[in-house]
Amino acid sequence: MSSVRRSSETFNDGQIALLERVARGAPLSETLNGIVLLIEGRAAGMLCSILLVDKPAQAVRHGAAPTLPHAYVRALDGSRIGPSAGSCGTAAYRGERVIVEDIATSPLWADYKDLALPHGLRACWSSPIFSPEHVVLGTFAMYYLEPRGPSPEERLWVDTATHLAALAILRDRAEAALRRSEGRLRAVIEHTPHVSIQWYDANGRILFCNLASERVFGVSRAQALGKRLDELNFPALESERFIETLRRVAATGHPVGPMEFRFVQPDGRDGVLLSTVFQIPTEDTESCFVCMDVDLSESKRLEEIAHANERLRAFIYNSVADIIFCLTVEGEGQYRFLSVNPAFLKATGLSEEQVVGARVETVIPASSLPMVLDQYDRAIRNRCTVSWDEVSTYPSGVRYGEVTVAPMFESNGRCTKLIGTVHDITARKQAEEERRRFELQLRRAQRLQALGGLAGGIAHDFNNIITAIATYVDLAMGDVPDGHPTTESLVEIRKASHRAAALVRQIWTFSHPTEPKREMIDLRVVIEEALDLLRVTLPASIQVRTTFAHDTPKVCADASQLHQLVMNLGTNAAHALGEGGGIIEVVSDRIDHHVDDDASPPNSNVGAYARVRVIDDGCGMDPTTLERAFDPFFTTKPTGKGTGLGLSVVHGIMQAHQGTVRLESAVGRGTTAILLFPDLQGATHTHESSMASSP
Repeated sequence: MSSVRRSSETFNDGQIALLERVARGAPLSETLNGIVLLIEGRAAGMLCSILLVDKPAQAVRHGAAPTLPHAYVRALDGSRIGPSAGSCGTAAYRGERVIVEDIATSPLWADYKDLALPHGLRACWSSPIFSPEHVVLGTFAMYYLEPRGPSPEERLWVDTATHLAALAILRDRAEAALRRSEGRLRAVIEHTPHVSIQWYDANGRILFCNLASERVFGVSRAQALGKRLDELNFPALESERFIETLRRVAATGHPVGPMEFRFVQPDGRDGVLLSTVFQIPTEDTESCFVCMDVDLSESKRLEEIAHANERLRAFIYNSVADIIFCLTVEGEGQYRFLSVNPAFLKATGLSEEQVVGARVETVIPASSLPMVLDQYDRAIRNRCTVSWDEVSTYPSGVRYGEVTVAPMFESNGRCTKLIGTVHDITARKQAEEERRRFELQLRRAQRLQALGGLAGGIAHDFNNIITAIATYVDLAMGDVPDGHPTTESLVEIRKASHRAAALVRQIWTFSHPTEPKREMIDLRVVIEEALDLLRVTLPASIQVRTTFAHDTPKVCADASQLHQLVMNLGTNAAHALGEGGGIIEVVSDRIDHHVDDDASPPNSNVGAYARVRVIDDGCGMDPTTLERAFDPFFTTKPTGKGTGLGLSVVHGIMQAHQGTVRLESAVGRGTTAILLFPDLQGATHTHESSMASSP
């Protein structure tokens, strides 16, 4: 009895040792070998093995067989599970104990006996190893060297062995699953590309950080470990805020965040992190805090760029001189103003409240609405930008505009908006109308001027005839004695001649206006005023340039006549340039008088002149045309295009101002008209100075 008791105590001690080994997490192969040896130690001549079930492959794998022949163990490794797969394969398949007392004769071993018999193995029985859920984890097998079956004690021992093996297998699988789970978690933490993760102790020192954290800190993980944020690239205030956050998490036990923290990016630019902090249990320290960061630096930068672009868009939208408007398309033929720029409100005279949110038919004048709606429909139908000229009457008055509208389409092909611009050409239209009125006035003035010239010539001739008539009447009356019957007739003739002379004087007054109003005038001011008016009448292909010398003398002249001078010369220059356009240059300066100057004004005692040159690069004139340029009614223009009085008027005005005009021209080289005005103010000063110094 004492021997049996000692054997039982030894067996129990072996079980306890194995259980401790399982609890310790010893390697599975070591534990399974210990179980096999424990059972084999109970009965001499009994060889044991443990096979593990490979469920995906539906096969058994070697688990432990310390005393079985190695060749046999290798041959069975990977054997398929089935209804006739030896003792172990069949037990795993059926989920029940399988006893084979003679391998040589058992049909279950028909395919395996040639593996067992050469090694002296004659009998084998196997019990499944179950999980608590009754899932087969493996099999425990006992081999005999002679045909036989198990004893009741051996059955009991194997039951104990399968229980111990189940504990070891389940512990190993649980640890393997935990290791896989930890590996997956670590892989997720390590390789999360856009989330930086760190673990901190209670003092804010880094215990762990993933790869993404290196991009935030700008240093390697090894360099970051053990450091606080202010020892890396975070401002001291931000580091203190973070430590205060850790204290809040520790005090409340609840996560804090998301909240923003500022830091300095590795490239020196300011960065922003969106962080969430929470606490997790750990074995290494009293507390461990996890911080998960999303780097918002790039999105913040893009947001700032978007805001800057929006501000720029708003600035352009509000500052551009052209009209801009946006319409939302609510349905076929139905449009509503979504937004307009200030230029729209200024041009129309409407308020923002009257326009934004209103349907187009309440804003666009009724006279223009059908055409406008048709153009909108055409833009949407043809999916293209359309343009047209429009004239409408708004509270601000009649407005002329060049309108352009472009449709905006969504991904589904539906047009949702129309973007339009209007180039306001009202000023240009008004200038064109003003130019037409001016041209009409100019033509009328030219006709009147021509009539005046004709009347002056006729008046001069008639005056000579009337003078002769009056003279001969007076002589005849001297020759006729008093009381002669013809005396009365001669008296009537003399009265008629006096009336005719009065009529001639009226015609002469019409053809020779009164003396112009003279005053000291700055030529630059008068010329610029005249050119401003001239530019309105010129096509865009003609440029007008001016150069005014600072020492140009003032002249004593009539401003309206000087205007007429510049207008006539400028108009002639524009006609010379033709449709091809070109440059008209007006230059004023001071010039001294020279005795040999064949174009000197009649005031030979004047030493200086104000010179004005009107230069064009037009067709020029040949010598014959140049010689007759100042002749009244002479013109090279087609019939109806000119009167031929322009240069004649210029010549007359210059003579009336004691000045002179001359032309320099050549075919293909343009024309220069030179006006010389005497510096009467300078001459007066010189004369007074000389008189003051004389004895």
